[in-house]
Amino acid sequence: MSKIGDIILKANNELKEKALFPLFSIFVVDIVGTIEKREFLEKLCKSIFNILHSVVGVIVLENEKIVYKYGNFDSEFIDFSLDKIMIKIYHKEISNFEENLLKYILAIAEIHYDNVKKFEIMKENAFFDELTGALTRKAGFEMLSKKFHELKRENKIGTLIFIDLDGLKKVNDLHGHLEGDKLLKEFVYVSKEFIRKGDFVVRLGGDEFVIFVNSEHGDAIVSRIKNHTRANFSWGSVNIPAGFKDIVEAIEKADKKMYKQKILKKYKKQ
Repeated sequence: MSKIGDIILKANNELKEKALFPLFSIFVVDIVGTIEKREFLEKLCKSIFNILHSVVGVIVLENEKIVYKYGNFDSEFIDFSLDKIMIKIYHKEISNFEENLLKYILAIAEIHYDNVKKFEIMKENAFFDELTGALTRKAGFEMLSKKFHELKRENKIGTLIFIDLDGLKKVNDLHGHLEGDKLLKEFVYVSKEFIRKGDFVVRLGGDEFVIFVNSEHGDAIVSRIKNHTRANFSWGSVNIPAGFKDIVEAIEKADKKMYKQKILKKYKKQ
């Protein structure tokens, strides 16, 4: 039997007042079937509030910031922590029965929260490039497509910048891949420093990136990035939606502009 199964059996055997046990069973099924962190915390708080008559309010804090609150908070409270999550349970006079029931609820929450954390890590790994912290290709295309349709719907203009780092292979060959990795990480870090909330960087793969800027004149950030990174790069930009049928067509156009610049650089060196 699982740890959660053990707790349910123990609760069923120990809690003599059965009126609330069906609600407890529903809570278990509901909470164990939830792996999104915010939904998990909301369900946990509402369950505590609804099952225990003595509870008048619940507050959830993450890194000391309130992320969820329910009820009122002018009475005594019990603290309970889940990793970096702090849950404050405000209550009137609490009976031994409800205290035991709360103990079982929190024990199940603590066990299942490990699954919630694993899912969060898995989701983050799928969303962000492990090396640079930029959005992954898949997540980036989803975000870019969403922005494309959003701009079209709201009749606004954004900028898509296609960037290819110059000479990364040479850096890897001469100085090793660790140095090449440092350059990639530095480029993304610097790029993020010059974009605003709502803008983002996507790593398409290797040394190719796309930066989305929520402005018609977004390519103005390129010179700032160039001045603050060791990475040399070629780039091309387009405004979106600006007549493109979809985000793929816009990326292809920006890619062609970038490639043209790269060819001109090579020609000038000869």
